[in-house]
Amino acid sequence: MRCPYCRSELTENNTCPGCGRNMIKFKKLYRISNRFYNEALSKAKDRDLTGAIIKLRNCLKVDKRNVDARNLLGLIYYETGESIEALSQWVISKNYKEKDNIADRYISMIQDDPVRLSRINQLVKKYNAALETAKNGNPDIAIISLKKVTAEEPHFLKALQLLALLYIKNKDYTRARKYLNMASKIDVSNPITNEYLKEVSKHSEEITEAQVKAVKVEDRYVSGRESFAPKSTYKEYHPNFMPWITLILGVAIGIAFFMTAIVPGVKEQAVENSRADIVKVNEEIAKANSDLDAVKTENDLLTKQVNDLKTQLGKPTGTSSASGSAVSSGSAVAAYNYLFKAVSYYLVQDNENTASTLIKVTKTDITNKDALALYNTMAEAVFADQSVALFNQGRDTYNNGKYDDAIKLLRDSLKMDPDNVDSIYFLGRAYDRKGDSKRAEAFYRKVLTDYSNSNRAPEARSRLKALGVTLE
Repeated sequence: MRCPYCRSELTENNTCPGCGRNMIKFKKLYRISNRFYNEALSKAKDRDLTGAIIKLRNCLKVDKRNVDARNLLGLIYYETGESIEALSQWVISKNYKEKDNIADRYISMIQDDPVRLSRINQLVKKYNAALETAKNGNPDIAIISLKKVTAEEPHFLKALQLLALLYIKNKDYTRARKYLNMASKIDVSNPITNEYLKEVSKHSEEITEAQVKAVKVEDRYVSGRESFAPKSTYKEYHPNFMPWITLILGVAIGIAFFMTAIVPGVKEQAVENSRADIVKVNEEIAKANSDLDAVKTENDLLTKQVNDLKTQLGKPTGTSSASGSAVSSGSAVAAYNYLFKAVSYYLVQDNENTASTLIKVTKTDITNKDALALYNTMAEAVFADQSVALFNQGRDTYNNGKYDDAIKLLRDSLKMDPDNVDSIYFLGRAYDRKGDSKRAEAFYRKVLTDYSNSNRAPEARSRLKALGVTLE
């Protein structure tokens, strides 16, 4: 037990021999932590791994440097197939105690064996892929993958639970109970396992003897196949050429076994993976084609509207002289030019330039109904988001002390969204910083008058008081 301040070894006295601080409370915490650890150790011995994990987490909340608790937590994670989580706990333990720490052996057990580490990574990837496949509505493919995962790692608790859940969904309660029993042997008090077992028990009447017999036959077949190991009865009595013949026969048998037992499995796995990849790629292609068709349709419609507007504006309209002079005036021509330029940006989905160009359009100069509808369509699509983006830029510029630049950005933000109360408030802040109290007061009052229920209203009221303004 060490002092948390100076790391000196504590004695039976309640005072640290190194720094002289009172250690009564800390010793009490250490005792609480050790009690949690002992309770967790007892639960782990009884295969109550969930209860042990809870106790160990409480232990580490009290004393995060309890390396014995971290090492035990890592072992429990490793026992349930959570190898990555186990490794992280052992690495943390190693950081707290570099020397004489059993975590070194655990870490070396995994990291110094590239084959084991690669196998762990592959199992995790296969489990994640099976989980995604199940979420996408392909439980049969997920079951095949999970059965291979659990065959390689029978203690992978999450894989056993997910496999049982998929069997429950398929109403195959016999196989679901089989995998839940395997999971229960690993962790007797796991709440997920127990919940699934309750669900299976509800349907126990639906389990037939034929289903139970089929599962037992399947288990015997798998067990026999996995335990098959031919034994040689050959005995070498004299040093002659027979060992070479045995070696050649062994190689031949190995090649034959590989071609008949392993290669079909590898091909089957490759086909399954290819099918899953093909389904995923087809879904992505279909979604991309749908999005592309929608964009093409929208672009064709906008292009047609622009061309129609250009045609209309290039011909005599027959309207009153006032309307004709408005269209032909410099401001109207500029408005339409900016409108067409904004459309060109909008067609390529450049929302930022669309918005910055569209605010240059004087809406009153647009007299054509189709042009006005086009303006409203683009404004509705881009102004709200770009107003927020300009506010964020303006606030950052304000924080950097560039108040004039901030004012320009915030005013452009209000052109796009006049109700952006954040931009209104920060305009007041920017003018306040510049010493322009009248304009600052105007923006603060606008926040209080028009947006009294907003989060900025109390801040605006506080700023007005700081300016010496009397509020009614």
